[in-house]
Amino acid sequence: MHSIPTTPCKKHIKSLANLAIAAFIVSLSLAATANPLDKARKAAEALKSVGVGGSPAGTTALPAGFIAVSSSGMNWDSAQAFCKQQGGRLPLIAGRDRLSNDPPPPNGTPVDGFGSIGGRWPAGLPIGRYWTGVVSASSSNSSWVMSYYDNTSRILFGDNRAGNNTLSAACVR
Repeated sequence: MHSIPTTPCKKHIKSLANLAIAAFIVSLSLAATANPLDKARKAAEALKSVGVGGSPAGTTALPAGFIAVSSSGMNWDSAQAFCKQQGGRLPLIAGRDRLSNDPPPPNGTPVDGFGSIGGRWPAGLPIGRYWTGVVSASSSNSSWVMSYYDNTSRILFGDNRAGNNTLSAACVR
């Protein structure tokens, strides 16, 4: 069995000193290159905070015609405020903010961002139900809603905009 000396000899001291100098030199060279790495890391983090096309992080680009889509459900007043904060508004149907529910707007009626009632669902827009900025001419407490059905945009009537219904907001300019 070999014994370990309790007091280092000159050979060990010189070896330890060389290791310390080498470690110091490596740390200096890493410090000199850390700045470009930090810049690259910060750039990558900045890209993570905004998704493709300026949409929220973790999402793909917004469908054509939309400037923002809420990540959670909200009541009609909150959806209006959300879109206004984004620099837009809720979609109108046939360019109007008030429509009769008798008869309802037919298929082919234009809807901002959605194309038209009965048309294909906008590619890239999450499936769901979305508030419009259109209220019923017969009941100011009801709003028209765009909804997904079998890959088409359908219109629904009667969601109580003054109540606790929470739907998504898809904002347009």
